[in-house]
Amino acid sequence: NYFENNLANVAIWNRALTSDEINSVMWKSYQALSSTESTGLQAWYSLDNIDGSTVPDSTGNHNGTAN
Repeated sequence: NYFENNLANVAIWNRALTSDEINSVMWKSYQALSSTESTGLQAWYSLDNIDGSTVPDSTGNHNGTAN
């Protein structure tokens, strides 16, 4: 158990984000992202929206499972 806190969202981009972009998106929901912020976004997991063991990807690309 190396991590003893909670995560609200996990997101994966196929590009490097600038520090300004990271600061801008880290407190947002998927719906609040601007088109610039979502450029290159591959997956967005809202971890507070888990139903059973399914973790939906808001982009619709890569749904996952929670253990």
